[in-house]
Amino acid sequence: MKKLERQLEQVEAEKGMLFQRLRDAQESSDVARHEAASRHVQLAKLDAYLASLLHLHEAVETPNNASVSFTSKILSIFLFIVIKYYFRKLIERHRNHLPLPGKQHIFNN
Repeated sequence: MKKLERQLEQVEAEKGMLFQRLRDAQESSDVARHEAASRHVQLAKLDAYLASLLHLHEAVETPNNASVSFTSKILSIFLFIVIKYYFRKLIERHRNHLPLPGKQHIFNN
């Protein structure tokens, strides 16, 4: 009888450890899910910024847009290059975690 009680205690202790592992795994999963959602929001914002910048860049590059100053053109080109570089690095860092649909073809030049 005492042997069965000890076995029951061992089983209960193991059950407690398994439940704790399950809680830890669920917590880790929740944290990872939250981080992925946060990354997705950040990438969506950056994607919107890039789309705006591309639109500005196209407007500046239009041949019949004589009202845009030389400085504005240089600034537009510089910003375009900087943001494109930043996006490439960001995508490289997050490529395995969260694929970026749609705009990724822009960065394969």
